[in-house]
Amino acid sequence: MASTLVLPLRLMHLLPEDVDLTGAALLAPAAHMAAAVLAAAVRPAERVAVVGAGTAALMAVQLLSALSPAELTVIATDGESQHTALVLGGTSFHLQTDLPDTSYDAVFEASGTVPALRAGAALPRYGQRLVLTDPGAWDEEALVDSDLVRRRIRLKCVFGATSEAWGYAVRALEAGLLDTRTLISKEFALSAVEEAMKFAMRSEPMGRRMVLRP
Repeated sequence: MASTLVLPLRLMHLLPEDVDLTGAALLAPAAHMAAAVLAAAVRPAERVAVVGAGTAALMAVQLLSALSPAELTVIATDGESQHTALVLGGTSFHLQTDLPDTSYDAVFEASGTVPALRAGAALPRYGQRLVLTDPGAWDEEALVDSDLVRRRIRLKCVFGATSEAWGYAVRALEAGLLDTRTLISKEFALSAVEEAMKFAMRSEPMGRRMVLRP
């Protein structure tokens, strides 16, 4: 293993000295969602929906909550993460089988499934934004069926994170706007990597991650 890693300065983001390093381990999905939030240019008092209740989706909920939306709806396949979603900033929670009878200024598909894409594509109001954050959810038929062109929906596709998005996520963590600890279900020592992998393969609660500690 190399003892030195050389990176461009623009890719480096300084963490505060008192930062919770365990929580900071989840900055990668936070930066991904920060890129989506920046792409959608969400403004205060807009109505926003997040489709999904996994780690990335719940990161998006927190970042969007900080922008003071008039409504922040979380839509999931089941109610397992309802409490967490509402605690982290969601104002309402719906199942994909019972979509809200309303439309939104910005909708974030953060589940990575075709059913979630179909649900999300139906929710933006005329002329507004749909943000796709996972290539696993891509389905041309679903997008055609949702009539995006006639509704003049502005489609944004985001995968990964720019340096700007990483900086956004780091500042949000530093300001206390991201509760990453809540999304960590278990910690393992690095020496217990085999046990950790077995844990990861089991069906654990939605929106949770494990962390390996050196």
